[in-house]
Amino acid sequence: MGQSIMKYVLIVCFFLFALTGCKSDLIEITLKTKDIKAAISGETVMVEFETTFNLLAEYNEETKTEISKMRQVAEKYFEIEEFEVVIKDFGIDIEIEGEIPLIYMNDASAESLETSPWIIKIRNFNHPGSLKSYPYILSLATTSNFQSFVNLMEDINILVSPEKFQPVKFKLRPSGEDKLQIFTGGVIIDGSSFIVKEMEVSEKINLTMKEGSYESNFPAFIFQILN
Repeated sequence: MGQSIMKYVLIVCFFLFALTGCKSDLIEITLKTKDIKAAISGETVMVEFETTFNLLAEYNEETKTEISKMRQVAEKYFEIEEFEVVIKDFGIDIEIEGEIPLIYMNDASAESLETSPWIIKIRNFNHPGSLKSYPYILSLATTSNFQSFVNLMEDINILVSPEKFQPVKFKLRPSGEDKLQIFTGGVIIDGSSFIVKEMEVSEKINLTMKEGSYESNFPAFIFQILN
């Protein structure tokens, strides 16, 4: 694949392929409160993600070969349920659905034993000030397997290098009568932008975190379980 084509090849976070310095438009991750509770109680939990990548490239044999190799590497690290290539008039759409681990880590310095290079991590917040009522923080995070994943992708093409920080839409979905209290910032909630936002969540909402500070920080929010 020539440099003019590879300029547009993407690999996003925990999925497939990204050119150095590039990211997906958005990765959607579904977070049900029952799964959050299960993870905090120590259960192994997988949560759903979905995303679509647009590749401005000709779908020729060389492109097919590299995409196939990258998919094989990704499937060693992630639970991928659907991988569909859609040929468009101007480029290629790759539609991906799968699962990513949701992990509670009491020790913030501990390393995850998960195979996935990325996880959704819950840890204790332990803030002594005005936010002390919030016991937990949830964020996207890399694991110790991130660099090995990068190396394998770069072996396929030296121009390919996954980025650790990615834009995310957290799709919060209360289960039954569950309620959360959340506090976050730099967020778009169902189309409205907020510098800082504190709110109770008893119905489904979407938290979109992208650009700005998220170029060098993981999307996150702090929370408490109200019932």
